[in-house]
Amino acid sequence: MTSRNKTKKIIGIVVIVIGLIVFLLGLYARSRVSEARSNVQKSSGLFGDNPVNKQISGAIEKKIGTYDSPVFWTITGGVIIMVIGAVTVFRCRCRK
Repeated sequence: MTSRNKTKKIIGIVVIVIGLIVFLLGLYARSRVSEARSNVQKSSGLFGDNPVNKQISGAIEKKIGTYDSPVFWTITGGVIIMVIGAVTVFRCRCRK
């Protein structure tokens, strides 16, 4: 294995680790968003079905909903980065 292939392999491993970190951060964010939704539903249940409560909880739900897309793309991006790293490592390993 040449020095250049070793360098590419190390870079591929680093990319896999970065992708894993991004992926795990996305999973953590998804759990936090889910927890926030659960808390809003519990809180709105305490005050009954009055119009003010519905308006406030609706606004909070809307704000929480703005995080769905970034969380999805963080998880997806992490997977894509890990695949790129794995392909880099695999290609360096197969070439002679």
